[in-house]
Amino acid sequence: MPAARNSRPRPPRTSSRAIRRTLVSLGVNEGRFRALFAVLHEPILLVSAEARVTGFNDAAVSLFGTARRLYGRQIQLLMPFVMPPPALAEGPHNWRGRAVTADGVKRDLEVGLTHVPLVDGQALMAYIVHDISQLAEAIRLREQLLFTAAHELRGPVSILDTTLDILAGEPDTLGRAEAAEMLARAHRTARRLRLLVEHVLSAGTIRSGRFVVTPEPTELQLVVEHALDAVGPILRGRGQRVELDLGSDEPTVQADRVYAPQILANLLINASNYSPQRTTIHVRAQREAQMLRVDVEDHGPGISDEQQVGLFEPYVRANSGDLPAGFGLGLAIARDIVEAHAGRIGLESHLGAGTRVWFTLPLTLTEA
Repeated sequence: MPAARNSRPRPPRTSSRAIRRTLVSLGVNEGRFRALFAVLHEPILLVSAEARVTGFNDAAVSLFGTARRLYGRQIQLLMPFVMPPPALAEGPHNWRGRAVTADGVKRDLEVGLTHVPLVDGQALMAYIVHDISQLAEAIRLREQLLFTAAHELRGPVSILDTTLDILAGEPDTLGRAEAAEMLARAHRTARRLRLLVEHVLSAGTIRSGRFVVTPEPTELQLVVEHALDAVGPILRGRGQRVELDLGSDEPTVQADRVYAPQILANLLINASNYSPQRTTIHVRAQREAQMLRVDVEDHGPGISDEQQVGLFEPYVRANSGDLPAGFGLGLAIARDIVEAHAGRIGLESHLGAGTRVWFTLPLTLTEA
């Protein structure tokens, strides 16, 4: 009697052709993974269970340095604020901190650790790095602006409050001349407060990307008059006067009638702040091809070459004794408005010889 056959079915035989197809498929998938890994813009660092770097993409090399500097290095030597994988359970983890990058500069980084599953059941541990330096700097500038605003506004508000208290509480004891002087002081302080607030609002509008100018044919004389109307009380309070030399042909420029006077007003206030009391500030205009150049020159102590660096950036002020309240926004706002008009702005200064700040605006087609 023939022996009974085993009724359990045999597993299907895998042909060599099927094995090759599987290997090719795995190779293709791995190639796609490596290609995707290489072109990602965010730096990625792969680490071993011992927290040593075993892989990285080009973005990580650009951020941290050469491949030799990265491969095999402990992850905490690159980013001291992160935790190594052995100390963590599975799951997403995130950190924020600062690390020295390839350019030798400390940068603000946001780092996430994630597990990337592989086909064999294992997983890669990947640190994904985001450079948030610009965001962190914006937050720092916002905090600086809030602190500076509170500090700078406190002085003028206190002066205004005290002046109004005296005027309201002792009106019968003040002579007419004394009362008039106190009212003038209150007017000057209120005007300075308004300028400070306008600087903050203008800076916010410019930085938000909502800043738009509408140039139209405008007489330079009109720009000057509006600027002097805005800053006149402040200059008179310091005993300063403005001497104008605008030429005899009454030039017309392509200018926004709201923002163009703010350029000159900011430069006049800047000149006033850095000039002694009872001095003259000169405003001159001259043609340069299709542009009109306006110079504002003071007789202050001048600015050294070192302090001139960055003066057209927000929150930067040259050190020159006791300055009136300000945020260091005037020149930065003037620059942005001038450039929105397709003009240029610059500064010329030497210690002991005063300072000249100039800007250009396009002449109208009939003037050019």
